[in-house]
Amino acid sequence: MITVPAALLAAGCSAGTTPPERTPAPVVSAPVPSPSAVPSKVTPTRTTPPPLRAADGTRLKACADGTCEVIVKDGDRLPNTGGAGPVKVSVTAGSVTISTTGDGGFSSTLGGPEGTVQRLNDQSFLIVEIRGRRALLRLSTE
Repeated sequence: MITVPAALLAAGCSAGTTPPERTPAPVVSAPVPSPSAVPSKVTPTRTTPPPLRAADGTRLKACADGTCEVIVKDGDRLPNTGGAGPVKVSVTAGSVTISTTGDGGFSSTLGGPEGTVQRLNDQSFLIVEIRGRRALLRLSTE
């Protein structure tokens, strides 16, 4: 009779065989953000356009000779001897109106949106940019 040691019977193993090796399951972990990488409060950012800049700034008297680049606001009056005479400016959202009354009572009104070029006598008016009730104008004579 063959005697099998009790330890082998209890383990469920037979002589000459080894149990298969177990491969541990891979451990997958998500990266944990550092405290400085997590914003404490998310607020929307508002971008403000850069301020209007003109060669002559807001010095309206620079237009007296008919050539200037100025920032104007609604109601401004430009001295102007460049051919159109003194100019009254009206600025509304998206449009500039330029009005002038010459010698003898002759009046003229012109204007438009950004990028508009208007001519009156020997003078050009370019509406470069409009922001609310302010605009960048470029006057030139030919």
